[in-house]
Amino acid sequence: MPMSTKQTYDRVKAVTNTDDEKYDLMQKEILAQKIVEYCFFAKGVEPLLRKIKADLSRYLMAKQRSMVAYKDYAAFVGRYEDLNLTHYTEMNTRELIFNNPDNKALQESMISASGALKNPYIDLYHWIKGELYDLEAVRDAIKVRADTLENTRKLEAKKSSTQKDLESVSTGKTTVTTLFKSSSDAGNMANAIENTDRAILSSQMLGDLLTIYLGDKVIP
Repeated sequence: MPMSTKQTYDRVKAVTNTDDEKYDLMQKEILAQKIVEYCFFAKGVEPLLRKIKADLSRYLMAKQRSMVAYKDYAAFVGRYEDLNLTHYTEMNTRELIFNNPDNKALQESMISASGALKNPYIDLYHWIKGELYDLEAVRDAIKVRADTLENTRKLEAKKSSTQKDLESVSTGKTTVTTLFKSSSDAGNMANAIENTDRAILSSQMLGDLLTIYLGDKVIP
């Protein structure tokens, strides 16, 4: 079974260790404004980060190809001397360069240099991916908050509609929505209003909690 709104509120409050009861209405409004400001910031910076990520991906691959080419080059020149120059030097390896027994230092330096090559773009690429993951995580959290606020508005509209129907039924007034209702339905509508009131309170509490957590902890 999915958690109720109240259960979700209790779970989020415990996990985030957020004391929402110490914030007044004005403080909540200030934090809500911080979330709005952050959304404008993220909207501007995310395309830039994605552009940097795409550029870094190309740089990373180009650098990786050059590193592989350098390693292949070291093997290629040695193979070239074995297959060609040895023939022209009448098998005298001391007239070679890379495969000359007296040039061990050169051979070792080429091997060690190719093995020591690092791609500097790898760390940058993973850094930019982390930045984008952070933005996506905050965006998802803000969407959950927006959905919660929208749910509160829908519940309030539902309560208002039910209250109007209850008033119409109680006074004997017939409307489109009360056409098939009578005074015997008043009790059920009153219970529905009471249940909706509890749902509104839970939704408001969750919305306020998310506003406080995002505005006072995550975004700063």
